[in-house]
Amino acid sequence: MSRSRVLVCAVALLGAVALLVFLNARAHRGRSAGTAVEKLIGDLSSPDVATRASAARRLGEMGPRAASAVPALAALLGDQSEVGDGDLLGEKAGRALGKVGGPAADALLEAVSSKDPYVRNAAIQGLAFTTDSRATGPLHKALHDAVERVRWSAALSLGYRNDRTAASELVALLRSDRSATVRGAAATTLGVTKTKGSVDGLVAALRDRDASVRESAALGLGSIGDPRGVPPLIALLRDKMPGVRLAATGSLGAFTADPRVLEPLIGALRDEEIGDIGGGEAWGRSKIGSVAAGALAKSRDPRLVPRMVELLKDDNASVRWRAAWVLGMKHDRAAVGPLTAALRDKDGRVRGAAATALQEVRGQAPQDLPAERGLASDGRGH
Repeated sequence: MSRSRVLVCAVALLGAVALLVFLNARAHRGRSAGTAVEKLIGDLSSPDVATRASAARRLGEMGPRAASAVPALAALLGDQSEVGDGDLLGEKAGRALGKVGGPAADALLEAVSSKDPYVRNAAIQGLAFTTDSRATGPLHKALHDAVERVRWSAALSLGYRNDRTAASELVALLRSDRSATVRGAAATTLGVTKTKGSVDGLVAALRDRDASVRESAALGLGSIGDPRGVPPLIALLRDKMPGVRLAATGSLGAFTADPRVLEPLIGALRDEEIGDIGGGEAWGRSKIGSVAAGALAKSRDPRLVPRMVELLKDDNASVRWRAAWVLGMKHDRAAVGPLTAALRDKDGRVRGAAATALQEVRGQAPQDLPAERGLASDGRGH
């Protein structure tokens, strides 16, 4: 046999061996996955709630590979065991089914017609994660369910699916549902889906008797970005609840190109209360004045830098250091002189903010600037 023929045979043999190794590894992975699914299915029957919850979560993470777990997960939809943060085990099982997909969608669509409200609610939450178009009708219908938690889940699930087809129904919920939780969920989804036809409904919700609904409506208007939301958001800066003012301030940050927002946001720099609207925003729990400063830093209004320079001499130290911070973010060299003067401020926070701002504006560390050497850290006001 010629040498070239030997080489051809050797290459073919090596290819066959590699293919066998690959097929064997894939079969092993398949057996391993199957074994893992079987174990997790067994864990769903554990007397320990945490074990059942962990198994449901992990099966959901496995997606279609956990298709054999559908019957066991479906059997848990009515489980009312609490698993933390107000979540129920049945809801966790429903969401897991939604992530598994495929045959799980059939189980969820059947469960939404259950007489058990816990089962219906869990199924509605699961449908949020499916791509099955058949989920739309049941989710719309669930907005009118007699049970508050089911309506709440339906409203949020539509938002998770970015479904804009229910806008009119959500506006109706926002206007008249007896539950503030449901009204807030409706406002949240209208904002998430950026449904411009809902602006009037969200503006009206800024007058809701419940502060959490006003917060959600304000955030929704900021998300949509329609300029009709600017005047009512400005008016909301006077709300008695700090969380509402925080939501309004943060949302106005989406409108910094609008000249109407500059002075109201400057006024908000004085607000020292802490608002708490949860973790949906990076500033979900912050001082309102600090969020106002962040919003102003995004503004390109030509009046901004001169107004911030004026505020470096304000009687309120918090306003002075926020103004210095904003000037640093604007990188405007016209602020170098006023910021240098602010290095002699009696308040340590202001001196520190001025030094940092100068570094931003001039591209040098404060200690490297001869005119400012020693002024930022002379010990006064610390």
